[in-house]
Amino acid sequence: MTPDTFPSLFWSYTVVWVVLSAYIATIGMRVSKVERALSKRGEPHNDASKSAV
Repeated sequence: MTPDTFPSLFWSYTVVWVVLSAYIATIGMRVSKVERALSKRGEPHNDASKSAV
């Protein structure tokens, strides 16, 4: 008789996928934050240049 290991295998894979998905989501949030910061650095800081156009 073999031990019933499928439930533990299922939960192990589930935990791995949840952790991996959360890690990828946090990387995505960090990348978008850096992109926003970089785009702000490229914009002029004074309103005089916008009104002159």
